[in-house]
Amino acid sequence: MNRMGALADLLVVPSRFAWRMPELPAADLVCVEPAAVVFAALRRLQIPPPNPALVVGIGAQGMMMTLALVDRGVTVHAEDVNPERVAFAAELGGAGSATDVDQRFPLVVDTVGSPSSMAVSLDRIAVGGLLLCLGLDNRTIEFTSQRLVRGQLTLRGSLTYDHPTDFEATTALIAAGRFAAGRVITDEYPLEAAQLAFEGNRSARGKTWIRVAGDA
Repeated sequence: MNRMGALADLLVVPSRFAWRMPELPAADLVCVEPAAVVFAALRRLQIPPPNPALVVGIGAQGMMMTLALVDRGVTVHAEDVNPERVAFAAELGGAGSATDVDQRFPLVVDTVGSPSSMAVSLDRIAVGGLLLCLGLDNRTIEFTSQRLVRGQLTLRGSLTYDHPTDFEATTALIAAGRFAAGRVITDEYPLEAAQLAFEGNRSARGKTWIRVAGDA
């Protein structure tokens, strides 16, 4: 999607990045990629996720992370500039609102990576806590070494996923019915309304999907 011409009818890609997908609902199929990002991040921790946890930024990856942590028995709270997304996470059985609790968390997952989201994450992390960063933002984040050392914090970044292991494992998990990824989709648009999809994405409660072909 970030390569010129990637929306052409036909595209040549390396075979190791091309996957024949199982028979699944289209909503689940379009969520495999963001789910793989989340499961790769949790795999790389190499430890059980600390409990409870705060997820900052409830976009597609934030929603997936929330549901994945809940599946692992973690009590999750969520924070987002769009309160409707936090409410939707609660409706899915995923998380409570972080604004309803006055506590710091041993695990904070920042899916945004902006200076403002990271300020929230650092403010809500407990002493000795783990801050897992998935968001990409090129703006400078300001915090002192004193904050890092006195807080005894662990900062961990996780970039996408490893081929073929993470993508293959995530596909198998969804195909087996063990993770219903497609339930995070709330808004669907046809290709001819793509501009409306981009404009409405910021206010959408869940993941937005642009259908580029007929029924899957």
